[in-house]
Amino acid sequence: VPVEVDALTVQLIEAMREGYAITAGSYDPTLLPDVLAAGYHASQLEPSRVTTLPATAHSPGNLGAVRIEGTAVTMPVGTTLDAGGIGKGLAADLVVHRALAAGAWGAMAEFGGDIAVAGQAPDGHGWHLGLENPFTPDDHLEVVSLARGGIVTSSQRKRRFGDGDAETHHLVDPTTHRSADTTVQTVTVIAGSAARAEALTKRGFVEDAELYLQWLPSVGAAGLIVLADQSTRESSNWGDYR
Repeated sequence: VPVEVDALTVQLIEAMREGYAITAGSYDPTLLPDVLAAGYHASQLEPSRVTTLPATAHSPGNLGAVRIEGTAVTMPVGTTLDAGGIGKGLAADLVVHRALAAGAWGAMAEFGGDIAVAGQAPDGHGWHLGLENPFTPDDHLEVVSLARGGIVTSSQRKRRFGDGDAETHHLVDPTTHRSADTTVQTVTVIAGSAARAEALTKRGFVEDAELYLQWLPSVGAAGLIVLADQSTRESSNWGDYR
């Protein structure tokens, strides 16, 4: 049954589709049942707010069968969509675009760590943005300069559930439907938009790190990963933003 939604919701779904396509499914917004199974069913800020799904919900869903006609959206039975990080990234993108449309010379917006910048930077060259060190959060891993676009960091260290060998996190591997089993702790991506950067980070947790970093420049992005031994790896074009 078609449901009328806001035009921004249509834009969000289109961003999901683009992210799924560009990552060949490594980013899959239909894995909400798996995310809940991993333990992320309640808000970390307001635990009384919980997510529940109908019994028909399954993972993966069928993103390709979601139909959009104007602002009417038809979802296949059992398919769920998780705005997750891409919703934060898109929100940041929208804010900076609207600020410029309203007359701002330059703008920066940040939602939950997703940052978008556009227009004239304070120093006339680029916005200087610090990357949090996942092992010592009070310190910067490094500082990058970004003239336009988005920068996003996804981490498996901040949303963890359970204890010991049973510990899980919210970054799900679409091939196993479980928390990604990887030594990669954080993935930071710079791309043309924060929404795209969000989708691109996910592949860094489910693919060989070196192959992933070689792939990023081919889709117009740059990246840096932090491993469990606190070492870092970066794409060949990461230095362009130092």
